[in-house]
Amino acid sequence: MGKTVNYKNVRILELKMVSRKREIPLLRIFLAFLIATFLFLSGFLVGYSVSYLKYQNIALRQDEIKYDLLSLDLESKFLESCDKSVFQSISIRLDEMGKMLNILEDRFGKLDEKVIEQKKRYTLLEIQHFLNVKKYKEQCKQNISVILFFYSNIEPYDNMGERMGYILDTIKVRKKEKVMIYSIDYDLKISIVDILKNVYNVTSPNTLIIDEKIKLESVENIREIEKYLD
Repeated sequence: MGKTVNYKNVRILELKMVSRKREIPLLRIFLAFLIATFLFLSGFLVGYSVSYLKYQNIALRQDEIKYDLLSLDLESKFLESCDKSVFQSISIRLDEMGKMLNILEDRFGKLDEKVIEQKKRYTLLEIQHFLNVKKYKEQCKQNISVILFFYSNIEPYDNMGERMGYILDTIKVRKKEKVMIYSIDYDLKISIVDILKNVYNVTSPNTLIIDEKIKLESVENIREIEKYLD
């Protein structure tokens, strides 16, 4: 007689084999999840570290420019120097800081407290530079156009502000040292910004003040600005 097949034991073996087959894909999925999570966290930490170093770098450069502007202001009280190389050097560094601030805004957010604090210091340096350029123009009879751009990062003004920013960037590339552009956050809570808005009658964001005389609002194309610069 043949051996009697124990179907119960066979069924148990089949279930164990199916269970083992299921365990392998689940283990692979879990390992893949761990690897993906590790790569994501590593990338995030590297990006955050780079942004933090840029934040520290901005603070350091602001201190340097603050010293240079103070030195320039004191020198102008004793010497009638018309050497524009100093202004150009500071202007280049201010532009570099502005670009760094844009990176910080993208990384931490435009309303982040640390970013806003750095922007306040940057704005004070901008305005100090603006005052020095005014003195330089008068004292040295220089033909330089000066533009104050009051922008906003708050809806619904932010999109128009970005477009105007691109237009001003193009003008800066074309005119170079013949034009100075100062971008000022309309919503920044420091007294000097409120003073400037009152002095130049700026009542809404996305306003340009050209050479302290011409006021333009919500500019759509470059020609609207350039006709006042030539």
